[in-house]
Amino acid sequence: MTSLRPSARRSGIARWHGAMPSNEPEPSAWQLLAPITDLVTPMAVRVAATLRLADLIADGAGHVDELAERTGTDADALGRLLRHLTCHWSGVRHVVDAGGGVGALPAEVLRANAGVRATLVDLPDTVARGRRFLAERGLDGRCEFAGQSFFDPLPKGGEVYLLSAVLHDWGHEPATAILRRCAEAAGETGRVVIVESHGTSGDDPGMFAEMDLRMLALSGGCERSIEDYRAARNRQRIP
Repeated sequence: MTSLRPSARRSGIARWHGAMPSNEPEPSAWQLLAPITDLVTPMAVRVAATLRLADLIADGAGHVDELAERTGTDADALGRLLRHLTCHWSGVRHVVDAGGGVGALPAEVLRANAGVRATLVDLPDTVARGRRFLAERGLDGRCEFAGQSFFDPLPKGGEVYLLSAVLHDWGHEPATAILRRCAEAAGETGRVVIVESHGTSGDDPGMFAEMDLRMLALSGGCERSIEDYRAARNRQRIP
């Protein structure tokens, strides 16, 4: 009876073959793990959204130890995750945070990336608080402020238009309108980045369902799946 053993291609896809010797060299550990590393940033974004890190920072949790305590996570692991997220902006020079509150997320991006500028978009009173928030951290000189609704035409010139925990506040029609404004401002060369929970592997299904119902009751919004966001992106031709 022929025994079977697993091996792997360079692509990381497992295959099975007989016990006959193979002329192919055994792949290194790095070759086996390399495909998985492509998932690091999407997984990190998912964790940040699930833990509501931007909301906690905006509420005043400015230190990693405090964030870890409030989220029930390991401070060292959380610090590594934040460093990865705030440093993963190679080639980006201008980030527009639409509905960015007081600017907690762009503050972290600016602090970690000296060559990046930001534009904070939110309602006038919120943007005024955001200006103070960034000034206290010495970052207001690298950020522009637009006190307006994101249902109005957004400032152009950004390379990344960020929507962090925004779309779940809104039903399908207004959420589509927000995406349309981002797509218009991004043009052919910009990108729209959505940071939300999406109910797939890694998200707690019970928590996702509870948040979905909560958003419906509080604001008429809803949580959406990956397929929902892909469909919305395709309808708006978002890059």
